[in-house]
Amino acid sequence: MAAEEDANRSTLRARGRPPPETPPPLVVTFYDGSGVRAVPLAPGESFTVGRGPTTADVVLADRSVSTMHARFERDGELLYVSDLGSLNGVRTRRPPCDIKGRTLVGTAVQIWLGDVCAVAHRLADVRDWTGGPRPDEETAGEPGPGGARPERRGAPTPLAHDWFLRELEAEVDRAALFERRFALLLVAAVDRDDGHMSRWERRLRALMRRVEKTGLYAGHVLEVLLPEADEKAAIALARASISSAPDDEPPLRFGIAVFPRSGTSAESLLAAAAAAVTKPAGSPIELAPPRDGTAPRPAPDPAPPAAAEPDDAADNDDAADIHDDIDDDDETE
Repeated sequence: MAAEEDANRSTLRARGRPPPETPPPLVVTFYDGSGVRAVPLAPGESFTVGRGPTTADVVLADRSVSTMHARFERDGELLYVSDLGSLNGVRTRRPPCDIKGRTLVGTAVQIWLGDVCAVAHRLADVRDWTGGPRPDEETAGEPGPGGARPERRGAPTPLAHDWFLRELEAEVDRAALFERRFALLLVAAVDRDDGHMSRWERRLRALMRRVEKTGLYAGHVLEVLLPEADEKAAIALARASISSAPDDEPPLRFGIAVFPRSGTSAESLLAAAAAAVTKPAGSPIELAPPRDGTAPRPAPDPAPPAAAEPDDAADNDDAADIHDDIDDDDETE
């Protein structure tokens, strides 16, 4: 069959007609408490989603999800979603729509199954979100952002917070034993209601190395672990993310803590990064202060946007929103 398809394509090219293109790969990504999972969906295929481990093809361990919640179906280039009689429904926010029967849904649209967000993306054949070669096609020796971060190949999908915390604790032990440094970032969307990480985390991970880890801290807050990195490397990653962000992406803030300057335990580093990212009226990139209480060196800001800066009151409100959400997560753990 493959040889016959190749022969047909060669015949079409010889006649000056372009051969039919293979539909690009489609992946549906689910963001729930267990982390982030990407499920491929080929043309003509479908899968069901629910909480029932023996009935659903994709199992989501979330109380807001019904035993058999929804069906995802691909018909050629088109994606359809159906509500299978769930209790909390299936809906989209951009644009707002309550899905009942078989409904056509576009890519890059947030699809909410109860409290779980799903987004479908078509994978680019050659170029990734940053407009450059895909991370898995780069050579190991190429420089990363700012020329200081080699082996940029794209970080794996985010872990659940508990698993990320284990990785962070192991990195603390390793760095303490070998007297090394590493950086921890909390990356938060300023607008918590319209800044779910499904809109930006894939682009950020494309800027990272395979050895670096990310975790699901909250729906709009991503935790990032950069082994063998100092504050300069962390700032370079933050600045690269800000400079490559498209206009329709929510603005982000970066709180940076560095071992051992900002803390010597997983808990103290997370607290330092959280304090930095929620600093009222702060810049998009904030460094956590040293443990001795002296003021940190200011992070260089990216070029200011052409539009006027928001006033301090608005900045304080945004920071309060992020801080409230982080506090809520801490209380529920």
